[in-house]
Amino acid sequence: MKNFWRVFYLICAVSTMVLIFLVVSLFKGDQITFTPSAGEPLDEITPSIQSYSPIRGNSTNPTVIIFSYSNYLCPACKGVDSALTEIIAKQPEVAVIWKDFPNSSLYPESVNAAVTARCAGDQKKYWEFHDRLFDNQPTLGRETYIEIAKALELNEKKFTKCLDSQANISFVNADYTEGTKLSIISAPTIFVNGLTHTGALRPQELELMVKQALDALTAK
Repeated sequence: MKNFWRVFYLICAVSTMVLIFLVVSLFKGDQITFTPSAGEPLDEITPSIQSYSPIRGNSTNPTVIIFSYSNYLCPACKGVDSALTEIIAKQPEVAVIWKDFPNSSLYPESVNAAVTARCAGDQKKYWEFHDRLFDNQPTLGRETYIEIAKALELNEKKFTKCLDSQANISFVNADYTEGTKLSIISAPTIFVNGLTHTGALRPQELELMVKQALDALTAK
């Protein structure tokens, strides 16, 4: 009988220690982290295409989708955008989805630039305005935006009203929020069918990423 109680107490002690270990291991800081059961899917955050997302290239049935988180004031972003333009011309199966990722602390004018491009988009001239923003990167500001709008023959009254009211800033903010959820910390950052690259990118490097994406699809 004594042996029975010894075994019983030993089992209880071991069980208590295991329970304490499990509870402690679930804590991370002041929060409890729950591990999903085996086979339970994890929520995966991925770049998304929204109704307001500007699309360039193959907009109907692309094989490779490139998401470009960028802003108009950053020099490296200009280089990556140029590489993206080249790849679209060479690869008809590629689509590029522009995502606004302004950095107002480093580039105070980057939010306004993103808004003005979308104002031009309201008049079906998004990509034309987009390109001219990069072409005029050193002088971006209200005067330059209006000059570009005039050169593209936009309705100036509608354009300036859109600019002054920041009518499309919610789209810019939505892109930025999505980028932060994806743990993006700086622009340019691109996603090529899941492959990720941050920083300056030469056209040859982008071509290699597209090739890797295509090879991966062929191997499936």
